[in-house]
Amino acid sequence: MPGTTTTELSAPIDPAPKYPRLVVPAAAVLAALLLVAIVRRAAGTAAFWPAGINGWIVVHVLAVTPTVPLGLYLFGSAKGTAAHRLLGRVWAGLILVTAFTSFGIHSLTGHLSPIHLLSVYTIFGVARGVWFAMHGDAARHRRSMIGAFAGITVAGLFTFLPGRLMGLWLFG
Repeated sequence: MPGTTTTELSAPIDPAPKYPRLVVPAAAVLAALLLVAIVRRAAGTAAFWPAGINGWIVVHVLAVTPTVPLGLYLFGSAKGTAAHRLLGRVWAGLILVTAFTSFGIHSLTGHLSPIHLLSVYTIFGVARGVWFAMHGDAARHRRSMIGAFAGITVAGLFTFLPGRLMGLWLFG
């Protein structure tokens, strides 16, 4: 019913938008790259965090790393269950920490860069997704969360460019 607040999605779920077919494989590649980069760095002889690393980056990496596999799990799991709602709350919290901490990271340019627009997009996407879930609009909830996941996936793939931390961990 419009205007009521509920913790369960009651609207019928619409057919999935076309871009999850692109987002899920991209996120799976990102998850694999993250895993390999972290294992390579952990197995190396160098310090895990480079000297002088920005504390924002540490919090950012620790928050974002579980969001990729958790997001993939949420895509594939049953919707509307207690587990989906709980893990969705954890995922949303981690995504918000990731997005907000990105504003403390400007090591490439010395200031905010266009990539930070993805953080703004992600913050609004998660906020809208939570709002729609609370109001029983499953179709809009899904689209908002897929959009937020797409934003974090694109930003994550950029971290493997030369000169970026994940690129350093993966390629040395």
